[in-house]
Amino acid sequence: MLADQQWYPIVVFPAEYAGSTRTVYEDNPIIPKNKRPLFVFLDGSWREAKKMFRNSPYLDSFPVLSINPKQLSKYLVRKATRDHQLATAEVASFVLDGIGEHHNGELLRAWFDLFSYRYQQGVQRKNQGDANAETRFQELGARLLANKG
Repeated sequence: MLADQQWYPIVVFPAEYAGSTRTVYEDNPIIPKNKRPLFVFLDGSWREAKKMFRNSPYLDSFPVLSINPKQLSKYLVRKATRDHQLATAEVASFVLDGIGEHHNGELLRAWFDLFSYRYQQGVQRKNQGDANAETRFQELGARLLANKG
């Protein structure tokens, strides 16, 4: 897929690791009109993701999309080493916003909040997470179904 001309691959990763020779987009990528975006997410711990980024020369020719969140992560399963670090699903939701897929970005954030809340319930941390996540997710899903009908 990375070599297929219909796609425009973009590596989603913090700009601070991109280096000075790469094209870097901040929050909103510029996608050529005749191409479809293909977002490459390096999913893993920050240590693992940095190694993947550095040790994957086949990604070097692709631009980097860097997300600058306006909010802190809601991910409660693991604590990030820095406050601005987000879970992959959170980043993906902001990428969707950046290409104009606002409803899908909101839906993914609601789904992620529901996952996080349910996980916390499962490990007996009942007061952590977003208790309204399930209601918000159901409302967004109903709105999506209503728009398709």
